[in-house]
Amino acid sequence: MISSALEEIRVGTAAAFRTALGLGAYVVGATTGLTYARFLGLRAAAERALSLGNLDDADRLAGELLNLAAAYREDWNHGNAVHHGNLIRGRAALKRGDVQQASDHLRAAGKTEGSPQLKSFGPNMILARELLRVGEQAAVLEYLEDCKVFWQGALATSLDKWVAEIEQGREPDFGPNLVY
Repeated sequence: MISSALEEIRVGTAAAFRTALGLGAYVVGATTGLTYARFLGLRAAAERALSLGNLDDADRLAGELLNLAAAYREDWNHGNAVHHGNLIRGRAALKRGDVQQASDHLRAAGKTEGSPQLKSFGPNMILARELLRVGEQAAVLEYLEDCKVFWQGALATSLDKWVAEIEQGREPDFGPNLVY
């Protein structure tokens, strides 16, 4: 898993770099027992498992991330953990065909109070886009409304634009929010 992530870095993708750093923290935490390092790396490990099609591992690792988030409520990464842990679990559920569980996880992802990253760059929209494609507009609209709590200011005008497009039956261009 780590060697393939390092190979992707060699090719030069920013997402792969983030993944490799996260996997490194995960490995440090797993081998040393340092819970905080594991907490920082679980997102990358869960995303990697999901990208490889290991849905059980992705769901388990994202669940562990959400459990550890409770222990780090005051940490800068807490909001990221709640957001991304739920998104990963939702994507795994959707890949299994459980649209209701995927929608529930999307809603839970929007309930985060935010983080420095989420407040700057906004929410990740991959699961929202996937749910729109299977007709779950209500869950996506609720998610977008909840994201207004942490994503405010000039960039957050995207949320209102996306809501209007969804209400008109169109799929928004989520742009870089499919990557964050």
